[in-house]
Amino acid sequence: MSPFQTPLKITQRLRPSLSAGLAVALLISILLNLVALGGQLKTLLRREKSYTYVGDDFPRELPIKLREVNMLVHDDPDHFGMEDTAEWNAIRPKQGGYLFLGDAYYAYGVSMWHQMHCLNHIRHVLVSGDDGSDHIAHCFQYLRQGILCAADTTLEWGGPGRELSSGEIVATGDNIVHKCRDWKQVYDYMENNVDHWTKDNFDREEQPSHGSNNRSVEHGRNPLL
Repeated sequence: MSPFQTPLKITQRLRPSLSAGLAVALLISILLNLVALGGQLKTLLRREKSYTYVGDDFPRELPIKLREVNMLVHDDPDHFGMEDTAEWNAIRPKQGGYLFLGDAYYAYGVSMWHQMHCLNHIRHVLVSGDDGSDHIAHCFQYLRQGILCAADTTLEWGGPGRELSSGEIVATGDNIVHKCRDWKQVYDYMENNVDHWTKDNFDREEQPSHGSNNRSVEHGRNPLL
């Protein structure tokens, strides 16, 4: 056998395996390109829904994408005490957490600030006494449903309670990190919205609601929800 035949035979033996390898590589390349193309098409086709903000044609939530943040939940004796009225009143953004959206500038409230208002109202009643209205009953119901809606499932170590140095048994949950949505984004968004209000917006913000935006169109005015 001639020594010159050896490389040829080796090449012939390697040729099928090389062909199979190239085929696999080509298939993988095609699949990766298809995935990339699909992602690009999805991005191009995914358009944000536009709303008229008339009647029921408005988004369920504030139209911003919120970051996830970690928040350490802990007792803070230096802030937001029962009688720290100024701090409690300042926690909500300008105009109490209302904003105007859409080309027609319809007024909306945001649930987060409604809940904070209710918590502050309950605090005020505990400090100053019942004002005789049905507001506190509404606030208890609103906060109860808001807590159930959020369904925070953060685990709190310590069992049913922990003992303080005074011997008092209190609920666990202090110094536990919760995964939250960035409330500061909401605050800044609403502050910016108020910065663009006109005199008419400020006047209408003081008006009570008379029903849905459909009715406001019929009567030519924009209520707060």
